[in-house]
Amino acid sequence: MQFNNRLLNLENQAQKPIVHPPEQINYERILAKIALHIRQSLNLDEVLNTAVAEVRQFLQTDRVVIYRFKPDWNGIVVVESVSPDWLPTLGVLIPDTCFTTETHILPYKLGRVRAIEDIYTEDIAQCHVELLARFQVRSNLVVPILQGENLWGLLIAHHCSAPRRWQPWEIDLLEQLATHMAIAIQQSELYLQTQTELINRQQAEAALQEAKNELEIKVAERTRELRTTNQLMQSEIVERQQVEVALQKSQRKLNTLIDSLPGIVFSSANDLKYSMTYLSEGCLTLTGYTSEELTGNIKGAYNCIVHECDLQKRLNTIETATAPKQPYIVEYRIRTQSGQNKWLWEKGNRVFDSNGEVSFEGFIIDITERKQAEEDIRSALEKEKELNELKSHFVTMTSHEFRTPLATILSSADILQKYSHKLREEQKLTHLQQIQTTVNHMTQLLNDLLLVGKAASGKVQFEPTPLDLISLCQALVKELELINNTHAIAFVNKGNCTTACMDKKLLRHILSNLLSNAIKYSVSSSIVHFELTCQQGEVIFHIQDEGIGIPALDQAQMFEPFHRASNVGTISGTGLGLAIVKTSVDLHGGTIIVASEAGVGTTFRVTIPLDNRIEIND
Repeated sequence: MQFNNRLLNLENQAQKPIVHPPEQINYERILAKIALHIRQSLNLDEVLNTAVAEVRQFLQTDRVVIYRFKPDWNGIVVVESVSPDWLPTLGVLIPDTCFTTETHILPYKLGRVRAIEDIYTEDIAQCHVELLARFQVRSNLVVPILQGENLWGLLIAHHCSAPRRWQPWEIDLLEQLATHMAIAIQQSELYLQTQTELINRQQAEAALQEAKNELEIKVAERTRELRTTNQLMQSEIVERQQVEVALQKSQRKLNTLIDSLPGIVFSSANDLKYSMTYLSEGCLTLTGYTSEELTGNIKGAYNCIVHECDLQKRLNTIETATAPKQPYIVEYRIRTQSGQNKWLWEKGNRVFDSNGEVSFEGFIIDITERKQAEEDIRSALEKEKELNELKSHFVTMTSHEFRTPLATILSSADILQKYSHKLREEQKLTHLQQIQTTVNHMTQLLNDLLLVGKAASGKVQFEPTPLDLISLCQALVKELELINNTHAIAFVNKGNCTTACMDKKLLRHILSNLLSNAIKYSVSSSIVHFELTCQQGEVIFHIQDEGIGIPALDQAQMFEPFHRASNVGTISGTGLGLAIVKTSVDLHGGTIIVASEAGVGTTFRVTIPLDNRIEIND
């Protein structure tokens, strides 16, 4: 939490108004270029080397360096851009005896910028003059690189060839670059720290203990130093108050930035329900509720809009993931104020305040579109899987159903070809009729396949015409009894069913398939009951058999193409009949209900409106 605040403060400092230099366009360009480079790269060496090279070229000075402090306030030049005419200082350890007390350090910690026009005329300590002269420096501009209250190092421009008066815009340029560099350094250090902790956790624990010991020593030293500098601190109170005002201004800017984000920045308490204590203004856009309505623990507040199926998952994820002090990520649904369901992605971290109290901070974004896209992909994959299964069923069915008829045709044709001169006329006629019957069977199979294909693509034509239902049913019963003389069909008519308006072809598909199935899956000499009833503008067809029945597990899929019940055994069939029946019934705007028990029999009840002329107009 404290680290994030320092980083945000640095970013806000980087956005302060710019004092326009004479070369304003180049000035703004170099700032923008370096800032962009910092945001896009985690390679600290590359960022800092590029920055100092750009600055030295832009300022037309002899040397620009980044000087990093060591714990004892000596330091080393870690980055340098220097003209070939002057002494390089990269990697040089510089023990500055003039920079060892809090009196010298504190002003830089408070953001002091030091501009020296000429080291020989400026009022500076002789030891410092000698140090600068050692590195050929005649004039320099020094800007602190701060990370919060920590003085990380200095950004320094050296002019070696002659004295130089540093312009206000040059000072402002280095100040802003120092802030950007602090951000880059802090980002890089955080990245390296994270990587190191993941790889060297055990070593880090040992180092932590060592750092603790060093910190205790530094704290003791710091305490002694503070006793001697207490009077100086009194004079800084006014300046600190000004800093507080600036921080408040920065906080307002930060709040504005947070409220403009396309999501919700949140803080929550460490209670049983992880109640929200802060929600940014994005809450209203995302949920339809104001932040005031969803913060606190009144009636569950924020949790009351979380989907009941996802609430416990969210609470459990926060509890289990934050126990080892790790960030947590959870996805869940909410119901907005308008009643809309949305998917949200939440990431949070456990943080501690100055009193050691635990709370949570994080970010919430809307992932509804992503979830919908995932669902669309799953649906597409499922449909593709179903299509592949249908193709497999089709190949299996056609290879099986066509093999036997083709063998029959081939056998009869071969007999006629080889032994026609030996066969009597009635024998030849028998073989020809067998070929004709088999061809008709294959033609019907192809017609069924075409009808199923048309139904799948929505191209089945529905053409209702006036017809006499009783005559149609009686004719169909006679046809089936002639073909199948092993079963009796008991047809019963109830009500006045002479006049109806239906698609005759599709109606024959319905009745012939249901009656054929009743005969096919019933034992020989059993009776198939066929009842026709007309009442209240509807016709009801009851077809009941005493056959093998349809197992309960198969009934959910019995209208799907190519599906056959698990108990059909060796009884031939394509699995297309009931699919054709369902399509034909749906086109009439009717319903079909089945009642079946394995080993007992099956009853189909088909209900269709008597007058389908409305569908004709449609």
